[in-house]
Amino acid sequence: MSTLAELIAAAPDGTIDAPTVIDGNGETFVDEETVLIAGRHHLTVANLGLEANTDGTDAFAWTDKRNWPRNRSHFCVTDTSSHITFDTVAVRGPNVNGGRSPEASVSRCEAQHAFQIGQDSDHITLRNCEASYIYGDCAYMRATNVTIDDFHGHHNGRQGIALNNCADVLIRNVNLYEIRRSMFDLEPTSTTGSIRRVTIEDCVMSHARLTGVACAGRAGDVGDITFRRCSWEYPGAAVKFLTPDSTRRGPIMFEDCTFAIGGSDGAAFTFDHIDDLTFRRVTATAAAPNREPTGVRLFDCHNARVGQLDFTGFAADVVVLREAA
Repeated sequence: MSTLAELIAAAPDGTIDAPTVIDGNGETFVDEETVLIAGRHHLTVANLGLEANTDGTDAFAWTDKRNWPRNRSHFCVTDTSSHITFDTVAVRGPNVNGGRSPEASVSRCEAQHAFQIGQDSDHITLRNCEASYIYGDCAYMRATNVTIDDFHGHHNGRQGIALNNCADVLIRNVNLYEIRRSMFDLEPTSTTGSIRRVTIEDCVMSHARLTGVACAGRAGDVGDITFRRCSWEYPGAAVKFLTPDSTRRGPIMFEDCTFAIGGSDGAAFTFDHIDDLTFRRVTATAAAPNREPTGVRLFDCHNARVGQLDFTGFAADVVVLREAA
């Protein structure tokens, strides 16, 4: 019987009007190695499961052997691939402790993502897909023209969805829960990295060990980021845009969003060095009001429009530590 990697390798590229479809007919393929989609175009992988039962130590190291098995992802799209679609694909990894517990995080395997999309890839779609019990991120994206629609990610060892050097991204109808670190991570990987034109809407997230949205990393460019009609239940903290000094980011928008925050001694929403922040019609409840958390903390933010808030359990709704110059 052919492996999934062999089926993909044997299939020809399609065209924009007639993509090649590899239909698994509901079958689950068991593979301890990375299923590599390298230099492929107009290809759809559909209706199948991919399962790994070991941490990949004995699998073929297709990438840097010094970091193996850390870099054993399950699907990896790379080498200027374009118009690649995953449709109704479920990835299940071997992380039986996946979730918020300390045991979920295994550093030697932390880059084993369910869907790893390389920076040189373009027009990537994940539709009706699932990622569970993996050591790494549910989806790790370094690509342009990305659509993630109707995606379920849960019980992992790192981030929910990580965007590193991306542009023109639409994420909608996503359900993330039992996430070890942050639910959404926007993190440029270099000072020249960029995350631009990202829309995240109609998503439901619950129970992450760290934040609902994290944006830190190197001093790269981040802006045109919109969260709309999303809800988060019990992240450790809500939103942290910790922009490095001497760097400015924006525009950033949160609109019609809801948060139930598990507990935080600091601010639930932190925005540093942001230009053009819109934060309106946001509902937030602090589960531990006795810790007197702050709601929105603004530090050196220019043109911040913060209003129409419905906050419960916070010592102060908005605190401005330093006005923008």
